[in-house]
Amino acid sequence: MRHTKRGQCTDPRDRVYALLGMLHPREAEAIKPDYSKSVLQTYEEVVMIGIEHTRTLDVLGACSLQESQIDWPSWVPHFDVVSSCSDLPCSVASGVSAAEVDLDQSGVLRAVGKRVDSVKRCIRLPSIGGSNFEVIEAVREVVAGQDLSESSHTGTGSTFDSCCRVLYVNYDELRREVVDSAAIPNFMSRKEALRDLLLECDANSMSLEFQPRIWNRTLTTSTHDLIGLAPQEVQVGDKICIMLGCDMPILLRPLRGGTYQVVGEGFFEALADAEWLLGPLPENWQDKRRVDRHGRSWQAFLNLQSQQLTKEDPRLGALPEGWSTIPHDQDEYVNLYYHVQTGQSTFEDPRLTSEELKKQGIELEELNLV
Repeated sequence: MRHTKRGQCTDPRDRVYALLGMLHPREAEAIKPDYSKSVLQTYEEVVMIGIEHTRTLDVLGACSLQESQIDWPSWVPHFDVVSSCSDLPCSVASGVSAAEVDLDQSGVLRAVGKRVDSVKRCIRLPSIGGSNFEVIEAVREVVAGQDLSESSHTGTGSTFDSCCRVLYVNYDELRREVVDSAAIPNFMSRKEALRDLLLECDANSMSLEFQPRIWNRTLTTSTHDLIGLAPQEVQVGDKICIMLGCDMPILLRPLRGGTYQVVGEGFFEALADAEWLLGPLPENWQDKRRVDRHGRSWQAFLNLQSQQLTKEDPRLGALPEGWSTIPHDQDEYVNLYYHVQTGQSTFEDPRLTSEELKKQGIELEELNLV
């Protein structure tokens, strides 16, 4: 539905019903065409069925506060409104976890997650087709006061480095499988070109190309100096959150009574690999993303000493009692978990439930979305 917004449709409810033939029969059977229901009732129903069947909250990435209206929950996307932004790439902000949600009778969606940080500064990026000079000025504002000389940027932990990774949406041949080609600039060459522009060493050369995903978004910094891309509607004070079962960090706006509005999805390089949930990878380990045949991003991990690639996250311990892994018949880098007593099988890691994470000292909270 997120990818068919540009299609013409007389009745907005048919944005759901017209796609039923493309769904898995088990999912299609759960949605019965009913034109006596309002557009909101139809969309809310399909969102809840989607959450139940996929066990994810990735649908929140399709939400936009700009599209919201009175009496329309912010956690229900307007599938009939075309977004002005390109999709962000998948992160694995909550690991391979399952969503833990509940919808109360008042329409509040209670989702388990964690408030990571607060937005401290918002710098609007240009619209599609805008000038690269506007992007350069935004970066210059973020890295103001830093020494940008070549000798000061041999490492990878600087604000400038993080800013570059966000602008190129984490384009890095060391973290992704990229076809070797002299025509494709690598991350270091892009970074050095941007540094030269900031230093005005080559101010007339604007051949630097940024990822289309940055247009119509906002470059943000947080109270803990996270740098990321957020929706245009983001404001200072909005919360950067990780939700179980949601690959992308979600921006939430605090309201009275402990409730939140969904502002939209964000991209934060420092949150891409569940670091704020599980901590950093041990020394000599590196994340290597894999994308399965359905387009979903999965984590794999490379041991830099042995060069062995594994699907086991080195930050996680043994499986809970009764659980084991079984080989996946189509993807060697995807885990399938099986519970011996109940016969339940799932792709979501049973070590990443709120109950199991609490045993590891990781406290999550219930976030009430309206």
